Amino acid sequence: MFDGFEMVDHIVHDLLKLYKKLEPDSAVHQDTMPKVTSWKELKSMGETVRQLRKEVTEGRIKLKPSAEKYLKFFEDRTTETTKDLFEIRPLSTDFLVGTNGPSTCRTFYSWFKTWGVLGDCEKLHRYLVAYSSDATMASSAFRPHINNDFHPSMVFSLDHNIWMHQHLMRADQWLLFENTSTVAGRGRAFTTGRLWNEDGVLVLSCTQEIVLRSTGVVSKI
Repeated sequence: MFDGFEMVDHIVHDLLKLYKKLEPDSAVHQDTMPKVTSWKELKSMGETVRQLRKEVTEGRIKLKPSAEKYLKFFEDRTTETTKDLFEIRPLSTDFLVGTNGPSTCRTFYSWFKTWGVLGDCEKLHRYLVAYSSDATMASSAFRPHINNDFHPSMVFSLDHNIWMHQHLMRADQWLLFENTSTVAGRGRAFTTGRLWNEDGVLVLSCTQEIVLRSTGVVSKI
């Protein structure tokens, strides 16, 4: 790989893929999709960030340094030239950058889909849905701590596992993503994810372990 200006001979990525043939159902059940606000009633990430900045500028809300840093991060990611491949609509504006009061909530929801309409290539949709499953999981692990002025100094994924429960899925149609961080400590954090389509079908499940370090104070919730 290329590291800065020097080539280094270290493995930094390992991928294991398991395939199976389609087969008829035997036993059938799934977790029910949570009853949450529809994407139709939510603002896009860009609109949400601009609204938060307006409230900060007008003095209606005050941000701690860590929350201000996180808001600036989202501002840089939601311009017309730097916006992500996916449109994301978070359910909770307060939890997005830590404008809420103290809370022990560690489950976060967001709707997302690609900005444009895609063709009917089944593989493309599966690739993009799998790719998008990494978008919010790491931040979900430390987001509850932002209100404690938590400053992560190092965040990166150690492993990301995906189980696709459906063969057909559409990356260009709205999907509900649930992220729950079940444990964090000793420089690590673990998060689970579940993804439903708008019809309530559980499309995939995923897990992620990350390195999560800080040179500041320890945040406990």
